[in-house]
Amino acid sequence: MELRVRVVRIRPSGDGSADERFHTGGWTEAFAEWMTEDRRLSRSVREREGRVPPGDGGMSPDPVEWISLAVASASLLTDLIGLFGDFRASLPRREQQSARLEVECGDTRVTVYGETAEDAARAARALGLLPEDDGEAPGRAAS
Repeated sequence: MELRVRVVRIRPSGDGSADERFHTGGWTEAFAEWMTEDRRLSRSVREREGRVPPGDGGMSPDPVEWISLAVASASLLTDLIGLFGDFRASLPRREQQSARLEVECGDTRVTVYGETAEDAARAARALGLLPEDDGEAPGRAAS
């Protein structure tokens, strides 16, 4: 399965209509480095960095816009989101609150606001990687 992720800086719009995204100064590239150093993910994920080609005919491409991940199972999304929580905690305090992880699978894009197991499950459901929650208590069979 192919996932694309990036780290974005979000500021709420104030009127609740749409959040604004801002330049992150290389946060996606820095997160890619964190992923390659993490043993939980490095063995199970193949990573491709999606650099933006230079638009002015220059020699150097712009920073990484997305990280493409070939993952073996949806359960790795939990590890990925947990690792993002560690990465976000490493940012300067004034920027931690605005950092978010965006995850794409197919035509669906999800913005992850937290790093708990529940946040990972919500993201996996939204991306179609887990079945929808039927409201039943864990361990109970639905009839």
